[in-house]
Amino acid sequence: MSIRHWTAVFGALLLGSFGAVVWRESRVPAVQQIVNPELGVVDRCSTCHTDKSHPGPWLDQHQPERFGCTSCHEGQGRATTAAAAHSSDPSWPHPLLAREFLGGACARCHHEDEIPFEPYASDGRKLFTAGGCAGCHAPAVPKIAPDLRHVGSKVNAAWLQWWLRRPKDYQPHTRMPNFRLPDREIAVLTSYLLTLRAKQQPAAFSIQPSLEEQGGVLFRRTRCVSCHALKGRGGTLAGELECVGSKADPAWMAEYLLEPRRHVPNSRMPRYRFTPPQARAVAAYLAGLKCEPPPSPEPGPAVVAEAQRLVRRYGCYACHDIPGFEKTGPVGAELDTYADNPADRLDFGTNGAAVPRTWTQWTFAKLKKPRQFRDTLRMPDYEFEDQEALSLTAFLRSRTARLVPVSYRISTTSQYQPEGAFGKLVEDLRCLDCHRIRGVGGTLAPDLSFEGSRVRPAWLKDFLQTPQPIRLHLQERMPEFQLTAAEIATVVNYVTTVLVKDLAPVELPKGLSSQGRRLYFERYTCQACHQWGDRGGAIGPELTPAGRRLTPEWVYYYLRDSHRLVGTTPEPALHLPEPDARAITAFLLAR
Repeated sequence: MSIRHWTAVFGALLLGSFGAVVWRESRVPAVQQIVNPELGVVDRCSTCHTDKSHPGPWLDQHQPERFGCTSCHEGQGRATTAAAAHSSDPSWPHPLLAREFLGGACARCHHEDEIPFEPYASDGRKLFTAGGCAGCHAPAVPKIAPDLRHVGSKVNAAWLQWWLRRPKDYQPHTRMPNFRLPDREIAVLTSYLLTLRAKQQPAAFSIQPSLEEQGGVLFRRTRCVSCHALKGRGGTLAGELECVGSKADPAWMAEYLLEPRRHVPNSRMPRYRFTPPQARAVAAYLAGLKCEPPPSPEPGPAVVAEAQRLVRRYGCYACHDIPGFEKTGPVGAELDTYADNPADRLDFGTNGAAVPRTWTQWTFAKLKKPRQFRDTLRMPDYEFEDQEALSLTAFLRSRTARLVPVSYRISTTSQYQPEGAFGKLVEDLRCLDCHRIRGVGGTLAPDLSFEGSRVRPAWLKDFLQTPQPIRLHLQERMPEFQLTAAEIATVVNYVTTVLVKDLAPVELPKGLSSQGRRLYFERYTCQACHQWGDRGGAIGPELTPAGRRLTPEWVYYYLRDSHRLVGTTPEPALHLPEPDARAITAFLLAR
């Protein structure tokens, strides 16, 4: 017993001579201990904390007797007092984590894209990849930025200087960081990059108003704004096009539109099947989208040796392919065990007196203003928002040498790889940048894993030929790829034979439609989110043409339990009774 406990006992005995005392054994709780050698856990937290005192749903899958407490929360699990267990003394190896940084512990076990109930670490992991952090801090990772081997054939000197001075001034949502280059270095790099040209230059062409007008029609018809923003509207998958005419050479753009990956091997741009005249027309339209770059001095003759020294110093090759740097190693520190650095091993430098001496505070400050600790530091400034820096800090907490046994790791990494003619089309059109199939791909557009059970073949064929809006409120919509009849047949055949779910047939007796109409509009008020005819909202898909688009089985089972068919759908799981689901299905498919 502690001195405090003995004092309580002595006081009780003393008072006992003056009156009755009821001794409560809970005043001196027995020490509870959880030992898990696999995780290196010896925890006494449950002495005070019970299962019922833990908020949220986490204990449903993380039983304390198996996981302990410090494997998630860190802190001093062997302590026998609250002060010792909860202290955040920065000299301790693993001080107790604040709530916003708990995701770092989650990410040690959870390797899926979205960690359940933990947005910070999930967002931080995505940002770590999208920002190209691994390019500087890990060897042999794919380049995430454009290939610069022929950049001189693509851009002009004025734009290059504009871009190198501060990328966000040209493209506010870019992930290219600001290296805060002085004018001399900007001029040297500009001169050098302009020398990196293709051996065979694209053929120049004359831009007439009629050609530019034709290109605008094609631009709108193919829905380029599904990925690119223009005048404040459009998608975010690719760069804004507001000023692209001030950046890219029209002849290069025309060649690029014909075969994107021939010019930029890692391009995410789909191949739209443009003919050469069509590509020139779209390029002419894009060439007219211009902004006036800020004034810059003319770059001098290329000083190759000095430019290459700058490329090596700033690690430009970590994200870009640049001739002569194919085998150059990472420029930044390795981060695999970064979370194991105690605070007293971090470099607070000569300018970091105002930053609290903790791992989390130093990491957050470093991400917000990378060069603040010393004047000689080279890490570029990503100009992260506070939320972004916090999410990255949470993710970096997972970079530790304390390995988690395989039996505890969770990963939903799918091995799905589309093959044959369909697989070639998926790669050519970059379908998986927006859509997901069997756990692989993006989340911008609907999951296609069971599309063959959802839609009718005839509708799918028409949609691929001329895509029409389904979700009226979305800016990002399916582009028109100008697919051939044979390519459409390939997609339809694969979708209807492979991407299917076993759903039992549904019988829809006559006479149910009128009952379903009443249920749709009156009992369940589905028109609050879905448009039908000229009534309803635009949050969900329009249901007027549902009878031509959807199969009876999909509608029925979706109404019965939407989350069983599409786990990520925002549609509430209404669990409609079987008669109601059948009647609404009959109503929706009657048109």
